[in-house]
Amino acid sequence: MKQCYINGSEAYAPVPVDEPSHLPEDPQKLQAKEQKQTKGKRLSPLAVGTVAMVLILLFGVLFSTVRLFEVRSERAELLRQKQQLLSLRERLEMEYEQGIDLDAVAERAEDLGMGLPTAEQIQHIDLPQGEGKEEAPTEERMGVFRAILAMFRDMKEYFF
Repeated sequence: MKQCYINGSEAYAPVPVDEPSHLPEDPQKLQAKEQKQTKGKRLSPLAVGTVAMVLILLFGVLFSTVRLFEVRSERAELLRQKQQLLSLRERLEMEYEQGIDLDAVAERAEDLGMGLPTAEQIQHIDLPQGEGKEEAPTEERMGVFRAILAMFRDMKEYFF
């Protein structure tokens, strides 16, 4: 509250005068101030793009982790099945070998007129080095861009 003096009989007595808390502002200044406030609230396209890329990469990492877990689980299952099949194969080979009577086979071969091969009948074959052997395919190293494309292809196959 501000005190002021008025003319007249009470010329020098202080009278309380209520002042408005603020004066009205210039409309042009008011519009400029509002524009600054709304301008500060706008999102930068660079910020939006950065957030989108981070989310895409995060999703890719999450998908890759899930896919890696699935592949490891499948691999463990296949290794378990391989062990089972190898033990079954070994057991079946032993049963087969025990079931063969070599003396009976030799006797039957003589009855049919069969005999051991002569030296002229035996032929040896020499294979060049590396032929006759199968090699596991090797995985080529991919660049980052191809790896990302492969990840998106895997995600498309996985979800669609």
